[in-house]
Amino acid sequence: MAFKRKVICQIGTPGEPGIEITDLKILFEVKKTEKESLNEALVKIYNLSDHTISKISGKNKALVLRAGYEDEGVKGLFFGSIKDIKTGSSSPDRETIITAFDGFKNGKEKVISVSYKPGVSRKAVFQDLIQALGLPVQGTDLISGSFSGGFSFIGKVTAALEKVVKAVGGICWTIQNETYLVYEKEKPASVTGLFLSSSTGLIGSPEDISEEPEGEGEAVKRYRVTSFLFPEIIPRGRIKVLSKKLNGFFKVESVVFSGSNRRDNFQAIAEISPV
Repeated sequence: MAFKRKVICQIGTPGEPGIEITDLKILFEVKKTEKESLNEALVKIYNLSDHTISKISGKNKALVLRAGYEDEGVKGLFFGSIKDIKTGSSSPDRETIITAFDGFKNGKEKVISVSYKPGVSRKAVFQDLIQALGLPVQGTDLISGSFSGGFSFIGKVTAALEKVVKAVGGICWTIQNETYLVYEKEKPASVTGLFLSSSTGLIGSPEDISEEPEGEGEAVKRYRVTSFLFPEIIPRGRIKVLSKKLNGFFKVESVVFSGSNRRDNFQAIAEISPV
């Protein structure tokens, strides 16, 4: 197992050459979930020059964060739009704090007004809304049926898309790495190929965080696992875990990546459930 970590932070206007930061101290925390809420990244960079701060500031800036171990390859950890950049005035360690969200610019800012005649197919409405959203999409084939009474909506495009998804039933959506994903609620998660054990990056023992059942129902089995930082751990991804307590395949429900390119933690903490 490799231990030499590497972090690359790229900031700029989409479609144009950006600023790449690797040598300065970088701290980060990335939160990802399978739910509809947007994934979030908090990045702290120390002692940026005034010129660099000027270049990365302004509207419509994107953030790409890559991390990993040098001899295993550095992989994409977060892709998103910057919401806010703040720089302190203290020295010698001046701190620049960057907050970004996966799909923030597309999902939170765009407002639409649409109206369709009775009998319009849900897929046709969905495809128009996705075009307005401006993100790549996966899972369009799951959109079926029609709106017998037509479809009208005024508001945020993500809310309109959610209305279509709920009308279909049995499916959900999430935004991961600037892609709008539609998936079946009960469908087994995709396989990431990641195997966690004490010899492959599992840190400590899995923690049982199962929820007590309501009434006479069965407990929902859930666990929290800590590992080396593997960007392959993604919501709805399927991983294999081997420990004294667990041995099998699990679906990732959420994950928090944290670390730096210095001496701080460099790990992933994931909440998982059996599949």
